[in-house]
Amino acid sequence: MEYRIIYTEETTSTNTYIKDIIAREPETKNLTLVYTGFQTAGRGQRGNTWESEKGKNLTFSILIKPEALPANEQFLISEISSLAVRDLLMRYCTDICIKWPNDVYWKDKKICGMLIENSIDSSGLSYSISGIGININQEVFLSNAPNPVSLKNITGVTYDLQAMINEFIKIISSWFSRLGNDKDGIHLEYLSSIYRKDVEAMFRDKDGEFKGTIIDVEPHGLLVISDKEENIRKYGFKEIAYII
Repeated sequence: MEYRIIYTEETTSTNTYIKDIIAREPETKNLTLVYTGFQTAGRGQRGNTWESEKGKNLTFSILIKPEALPANEQFLISEISSLAVRDLLMRYCTDICIKWPNDVYWKDKKICGMLIENSIDSSGLSYSISGIGININQEVFLSNAPNPVSLKNITGVTYDLQAMINEFIKIISSWFSRLGNDKDGIHLEYLSSIYRKDVEAMFRDKDGEFKGTIIDVEPHGLLVISDKEENIRKYGFKEIAYII
């Protein structure tokens, strides 16, 4: 499958960089990836910034243009993006999982964050931009993020970032190729990788803290938790927080 890789030494945000390309070139190729040595305004989920030491980590965005994917199946983009990161990291270490909806964890520590922006038109999902930050060679984290970790923290090894980008785009190309005929298989693989699935844990929602067990993630992305009274609770993005 064809793809395109663009490197820029510094930019405000790789998601914004790709949007600017699309504005100039509406027919921008599927699987166009932009990566940078440093983002001056990198964004995370919930309006947070993403800490990344210059030249030490993977900070990139990839354009995904599925054919005829209904808007109500857009969560599949989140699934293949997080599975691709999982697969990349599992080449170098163990204990990698996906914290719903699309953070990637090593044990109880966050190694990857993701911001996915979707564009919807009358035919369904026009395109998605997956903005991804993976902590690779950074050894010290200065922000107040509670639980960051890098691949170098885990293994003690320094990695070639360009080689890892080349690996990643081949991995996500493989996952993308399954969107047309194996949506169920993608979803099942995603479910099998969920952090703390089938394990009793503490959570917080609008009503406070409670103990429960993740039992499912619905295809549209809702997280399904069974609480200690065996009541079934379902949550959309930003409606529930893990207590770690």
